[in-house]
This record gives sequence, structure tokens and C-alpha cells, in this order.
Amino acid sequence: MTEAEEREFLEECRSAGSVMDLDAMHFLMEELGHPEKAAAYIHIAGTNGKGSVLAYLRSILNEAGLKCGYYFSPAVFKPGEQTGIGGRTMGCGAARRYLEEIRNAAFKMRAAGGRMPTIFEVETAQAFCFFRERKADIAVVECGMGGRDDATNVIPAPLVCVFTPISNDHVNILGKNTGEIAAVKAGIIKPGSRVVSSPQDGDALSVIRKKCESCGAELRIAEEPGNIRYSLREQSFDYGGYKAFKTGLKGVFQPYNAALALTAAEALIQSGIDISEDALRRGLKNAVWPGRFEILKKKPYMIIDGAHNEAAALELERSIREYFKDERFIAVVGVLKDKDYRKVLKIMRPHIDQLIVLTPPDNPRALPAMELAEYAVSLGSRVTCADSVEEAYEMAELLSGGKENILAFGSLSWLGRWKTEAGKKDNKNGRRK
Repeated sequence: MTEAEEREFLEECRSAGSVMDLDAMHFLMEELGHPEKAAAYIHIAGTNGKGSVLAYLRSILNEAGLKCGYYFSPAVFKPGEQTGIGGRTMGCGAARRYLEEIRNAAFKMRAAGGRMPTIFEVETAQAFCFFRERKADIAVVECGMGGRDDATNVIPAPLVCVFTPISNDHVNILGKNTGEIAAVKAGIIKPGSRVVSSPQDGDALSVIRKKCESCGAELRIAEEPGNIRYSLREQSFDYGGYKAFKTGLKGVFQPYNAALALTAAEALIQSGIDISEDALRRGLKNAVWPGRFEILKKKPYMIIDGAHNEAAALELERSIREYFKDERFIAVVGVLKDKDYRKVLKIMRPHIDQLIVLTPPDNPRALPAMELAEYAVSLGSRVTCADSVEEAYEMAELLSGGKENILAFGSLSWLGRWKTEAGKKDNKNGRRK
């Protein structure tokens, strides 16, 4: 396969958009020799917190000595980072080999009257091929959207299905309330799986419970973490009979994400996986997840957070209030047009001194900066529009004057470029974070 053929195929897959059915994935898996059956799985669904829980679980399983694969989507900052085993991501060479096989299978599918796969289906198939070739013992897989019709749901019954908090998001696709959305996400539950869930709001938990009953799957609700000690250095909490678990991930919800991961780990232990208390502790402490209340600089602070919906904005606001009390920030925001940006801005408004808005680059779903600015002005914010991520960064640094904290939040699609820009400036100035 030449580079031109690769580009043409990927562009055709991107043009397929998002399709919520499993027909193409079942065809691909058959043609590829069922790579999805080569590993045991933990399957994660929910609205917010999926990435953090995945990070905790893969870290715990690595510390336990298992060859643990992982897959999430989309990539947070770098192409290819969403698939890996242990501490290594899937390389470009392997990705291209799998892509050629998938391309050949896709052409057979089209010749048989089927559609071309979406880009998400292609990336998911690559992940399964990678797990098979590298002989992963277990893989932690995050649903891309929903659950029942998500491309990842071709896997056999997972050892554990994990549900992070479910809230209203993608309502035009998944359902108009948490009950309907939970019904779609609960589609990952299969007979023989253990199921763990956050406590949940609204009807979500009853929907999950009914699905478990119909599948004969055991359900456990995560306990609330106790004695939480928040800090911008290291956080700790008690869980069950354990004292002082520590996590390096910041944000007020991280102890709750970690408690859910511990509940999932206990379910894995019941399934026969050997995980020691030491592996649990080191796994939580060493977990890394970019773009979620990630501190890029101190004195003053520069923080990035992928809060792009109401539930995530509420957690970000709680974190700012916990760590910084009444301090206000130079804030930079850019979101996608299918998100409820009005609620996000209203929630964050009390912590914003001056606001810089931008249009997330290279994304057809991006909300224009001017539209975002108009609403921010109606809230009484002082607003400036930036033409690029780089210009927004320069503006924020100028307004801060090296004294006021900076918060960049919204879609992860541009926060990676922001982080790159911060790294460039630090290298240029010889500054340590």
C-alpha cells in the first residue's frame, strides 16, 4: 500500500462520519481472523471520567505484572497514543501493516454491498490486531460513544464492565435523558461479566441494574471514598478497609474515579486475576492521564482541562474552588458546536477575570469564536477573540503578566496544541515548570 493509497483510504473512511451499528465491525473481524478474541477485556462506558479510570486500571494491571493493552478514542494529544501495551504505544509500522489488512477487508465489504468503515472502526480494528500480535494478557477498552452500537462492543463478554457517571451528552444521538442514554451504554453488559458502576444520578442506575438482571451479570456499586485530602501535589483517600491511597492525578473527582477503579480491580481479583495491595497502591499513585486538570506551570499556575460539557464543567469549577478559593483566572476556551457551551460558561463565569475565546482548529464541528464571544459578553465577561491557539497563548501570557493564573479548557482537540506551545515557550526561556 502506497502513501497515496493510505491517504485516499483514510479520507474515504473519514467521510463515512459516525455510524452507530456493528455490521461493518463484525465483517472486519471475520475477515481479519477475529483479533478481538485474543485477549481478556475490561470495557468502560459512561459520560465523564472514562479516561481517568482507564489510566488507573492500566497502571494497576501493569504494576501487577500483566501485559496490559489499552485503547481509548480519540487521541488526547498525539496521533497513535490511544493504543498501546504497557508503557509503549502502537508504532507507525505496525499501524500501517494492520491498516493494509483492514483496507483489503473493507474493499471486500464494499464489493459485497456493505459500506466503508468509519475512521473509528478502522482505529478500533487496529487496536485489536495490535493486542493479538503482541499477545496482551488483558486490555482496558473505552467506548467511543454510547456502548451497545459502539465499535468496541464486538469484543466477547468482558471480565468486567465499568460505568463511570452518566449524564446528558450526545443527546441528539444517544437519547434525551440519562435513562435513555444509560440504556444505550448498558448495551456493553454481557452474560458472564461482572459489572461495577459509580453511584449514578437519575434513572441510570436502575437501567444498569435491570440490564444486569436480564444478563445474569453481577453488579457492584463503588463505595464513596472517605477521608479525602485534596492537594495540588498529591491527593489521598480511604477506601473500604484500606487507608491513605494516593493519586498524583489532580481534580476533586479523582478520588471518586480512583475508587471506581479499585472496585473494578476487586472484581478482577474475584475473576482470578492476581493483584496485590502493593500493585493497587503503586498503580493509583503512578497513573498518568493528560488534559484533565493538568498543571503545566506553577508560579503562576497554568492549567489545562478538557471540560466541554456541563458535568465536566461542574467538576472543574469544584476543583478551582477547592484549590484556589476566590482567586480568578485568565481563561481561554474553545468548544465544539454540539456541546452546551452556554451551561459551561455560566458554571465557570465566577472564576474568570478575563476570557479569551478561539475556534478549535481543523475541526468541522468547531463552534466559531465569535458565537462563543457573543454569549460570554451577555454574561458580563470581558472577552477577546483569538485567531489561533498560538495567538490565544500569547494573549493569555500578556494579560497574566507573570502574576495571574491561566486556565485553558474546553475541547481536547486544541489543548494538545496549547500544551505544545507551553513547552516551546519554556524551552525558549529556559524555564522550569
